[in-house]
Amino acid sequence: MTAADTSAPPRASVLVLDDDAKLGESLGKLLRLEGYHVDVLCRADEVEPRVRRHLYDAALIDLRMPERSGIDVLQALRDLDPAVAVLIMTAYGTIDAAAQAFQLGAKDFLSKPVRREVLLAAVERALEVSQLACHARLLRERLATPLQALLGDSPALRRPLALARKAASTDLPVCILGDTGTGKSLLARAIHAESRRAAGPLVEEVLTTMSADLQKSALFGHTAGAFTGASKARRGLFQTAAGGSLFLDEVGDLALDVQVALLRAIEEKKIRPLGSTDEIAVDVRILTATNANLPRLVQEGLFRQDLFERLNGFLIELPPLRERTEDIPLLVAHYARQAAPRGRSVPNFSPDALKALQEYPWPGNVRELKHVVERAVVVAEGDTIGVEDCLLRRSPQNSATAERYDQTLEEFEMEAKRRYLSHLLDSYDGDLQKVADHAGLHITNLRKWLHKLGVPATRPRS
Repeated sequence: MTAADTSAPPRASVLVLDDDAKLGESLGKLLRLEGYHVDVLCRADEVEPRVRRHLYDAALIDLRMPERSGIDVLQALRDLDPAVAVLIMTAYGTIDAAAQAFQLGAKDFLSKPVRREVLLAAVERALEVSQLACHARLLRERLATPLQALLGDSPALRRPLALARKAASTDLPVCILGDTGTGKSLLARAIHAESRRAAGPLVEEVLTTMSADLQKSALFGHTAGAFTGASKARRGLFQTAAGGSLFLDEVGDLALDVQVALLRAIEEKKIRPLGSTDEIAVDVRILTATNANLPRLVQEGLFRQDLFERLNGFLIELPPLRERTEDIPLLVAHYARQAAPRGRSVPNFSPDALKALQEYPWPGNVRELKHVVERAVVVAEGDTIGVEDCLLRRSPQNSATAERYDQTLEEFEMEAKRRYLSHLLDSYDGDLQKVADHAGLHITNLRKWLHKLGVPATRPRS
């Protein structure tokens, strides 16, 4: 590790305790050159007062001290701050002393004189293990409430979570925007779970694969004989969600006439089942989500302005994982714990593996990270997961034409559609009508797909 290396926690704070003042200062200087903040003490009785006033990430403790042993100091540190990664140093190492140190929670046992590279590697390794343990503790604390299950403390995630907490305390509609795999459904469930409607039902539905008539039937229900095949009456989603929340995913794909009916139901708090002349009062909180750019769809007349204004009582945009990579270690610890088979210890990800995961662009976002961690836990043969166990696609930007089978079916289909429409746009020099005719789509639906897939409708001129 060098001073410019960013694999160690930034400005990690290390306490050095050695009764040999010259040696202690030498160790301190070495660590400071590597970017650590270091305090050096020569007396064991100075440790506890110092630790009560300052937070340390690691401590290097000499085993043999005049006043008390390093084992006693280790025990005191465990009681004062269990998060400190303690390394014991000694020129008189014995198996018994090492065993006792490890039993009390020491991260390493180093023999003096300690070579520079051995010391730096041991400190970095101890800090990495300590950091993962902190992530696990933070994970347990954050799972105490539903919104805290959206793991992360990055600046990019703080604002959406703050808005979600405010939204949960109201009954206003919530519209969640974000790429596929960013956690929109999880956020919607958390908002419902922390709202006053938590005791009521949360009904979730994706209506994109249905025709306009079936979308209306799903939302509002129908009477027997309302249309061909309607042999008996059916309650709609609004009635099923009465007293609770209705979560409509991919709301940007609703047909325009369905948008009109949905707007009326929200404004009047009444629905009329298909085939009926009677109106039914409904008490439902509306939550929606989409990976489409709704404001742009509104501008192009593909989504109603009045419905958009109704849905975004709170407009919350979740960032892609590539914009909050500092949350990846916490997410990795969580998914590794979930994936570890019962009866087996949870494997640790090596520093190189975590670095590789943080540098990867994550086109599939958190969902893709979850799949990668689950697979790595299965593939790894030992207790430490390396880069090679993660099976990351090495050059995703250069593999657009390669088949990828480590995706969900939805992700695979979306990528295939993206390539297909991009190819047609290039072939027809951006002529949308020709592309729509070739693809068998109405031009309005073609525009919606281009927005959803993030494919530019205009082609660069050569």
